Amino acid sequence: MLNWLIQQASKVYYWFGIQFWVLVGKIIQLPANLTSWIIGWISTALSTVNGWINSVYSWASNQVANLRSWAVERITGTYNTIVAWVNVITKIWQDLIDGAKAWAYAQAMSLYNLAIGYINQAKTYLENLVAGVKNYLLGLLTPFISIYKAIVTLISWFSGEVLSKLADYIHAWYPTVSAIVSDPMGYVLAIVWARITDLICYGLAYGLGTTIYTLPPVPDWTAGTRNIPGGSVPPSASLTKPLARLYVSGYTFSASHHGVDFGLASGEPVYAAHNGQVLEAGWNNAGYGIDVVLYGAPWWTRYGHLKSVAVAVGQSVRAGQVIGYGDTTGNSTGNHLHFEVKYNGAYVNPLDVL
Repeated sequence: MLNWLIQQASKVYYWFGIQFWVLVGKIIQLPANLTSWIIGWISTALSTVNGWINSVYSWASNQVANLRSWAVERITGTYNTIVAWVNVITKIWQDLIDGAKAWAYAQAMSLYNLAIGYINQAKTYLENLVAGVKNYLLGLLTPFISIYKAIVTLISWFSGEVLSKLADYIHAWYPTVSAIVSDPMGYVLAIVWARITDLICYGLAYGLGTTIYTLPPVPDWTAGTRNIPGGSVPPSASLTKPLARLYVSGYTFSASHHGVDFGLASGEPVYAAHNGQVLEAGWNNAGYGIDVVLYGAPWWTRYGHLKSVAVAVGQSVRAGQVIGYGDTTGNSTGNHLHFEVKYNGAYVNPLDVL
């Protein structure tokens, strides 16, 4: 009995325990199943909603694409229409401009051709006029052509230097010829008296011992007097002083004495009275002793009776430059500077231009 009870109790326990735990398992599994069901339902709902959304999005996208295509077509059509209108207007405007340009060019060419025609006519008229005048003048000058050729040939024989020297020569001889024609006897007596005076001065200088070192040669009087004083000088012409201080110590300017004698101390500097070139520097056989001669157009100057020279022949000097040192060489009776001046080839009084 006890065993039976125990068996029955075991069966009850066994059955009740299995069902209980199955029930417990189901209860325990209930939230998970409920969650799974809810998740499934939500997933299904989400899938449905997502499908709806996708359908709406697809429909909206199609509508936007259609609208965009429609807008692009409308804009493109409008743009093409505007471009076509602009092209038409531009073509019309360009045609107007081209027509205006062509018309203006045609008018300008017409005026140009008309002006060229007038210019050619005027040119032809002037050429004919010049040719006529030229032929007329040539006809007038024909008798002088041979004379002109002879003059050109004659002039070609002379250089500028030769003509300048010829002019100086004429200037130098003009006063002499005038003096001979106006007073022949006076001219001859002036020459004789000048030579006698030179001879007396030469002998006196030698007798007083004023010649330096050796007796100078007798002056060459065979050349004759070719220049008579009296040339004219412009009022504005002037020379630099040949000495630091000037005072007349002997002969002045005259027909027989073409210069002025200025007193000086032996060895005193003598200065160039003008710009020029040295033509003579050293001993002079005509009684001037050691002298310097300068020429710079229109001036010619002589500095006589020097002790020594400070320049050489051919040298260019400036006014105020030292050219020598004074003394009493040559036909001299004491220390002095014999100063002669020519203006344009004619002797002038040094006192008038200093």
